[in-house]
Amino acid sequence: MSKTQVGGLVRYIFRVKHLYKGSAQTDTLSVQSSGSSAACGSSFNLDTDYLIYSWLRDVKPQSILDLGPQVSPYLYTSICSRNKPDRFANFYEKAVLKLL
Repeated sequence: MSKTQVGGLVRYIFRVKHLYKGSAQTDTLSVQSSGSSAACGSSFNLDTDYLIYSWLRDVKPQSILDLGPQVSPYLYTSICSRNKPDRFANFYEKAVLKLL
């Protein structure tokens, strides 16, 4: 995993071990989050495997209302998204995700 600051966002590049929903063209995915926990930004340790919940966004965040210009879609996550180190994701949660 790598981490890059991009304006007010932090971009994390993750190596994908398993996708529960959607598809990927490569074995890595870029996920962005706010650079500030006060703005609900997630932070991740570079040496830990995670279960990440993310969604596609196509608006450049400029305010708390996200009323910025449209941009190319990107994956986004926040601290309210149930992200957790993979070792804390239980069997039941992973089983339900496989049903999506």
